[in-house]
Amino acid sequence: MLPFKHIINIDKENKIAVYRQIAVSIIMAIRNGVLKPRYHLPGTRELSKALEKRSTINAETFWTLY
Repeated sequence: MLPFKHIINIDKENKIAVYRQIAVSIIMAIRNGVLKPRYHLPGTRELSKALEKRSTINAETFWTLY
């Protein structure tokens, strides 16, 4: 698994919701070629563990990306 802590930027001072910040970071990683086509993102629990965030936040992220 990629080191998502280095790919996904979360700014606690930012007024944008955390799940949206995660979604934007994933989108930018795809656009910049960091995440390649057909790369499988980790599940919500695994991503939550890597980012040390609640799984509900990551579930919202995936719904936003969908």
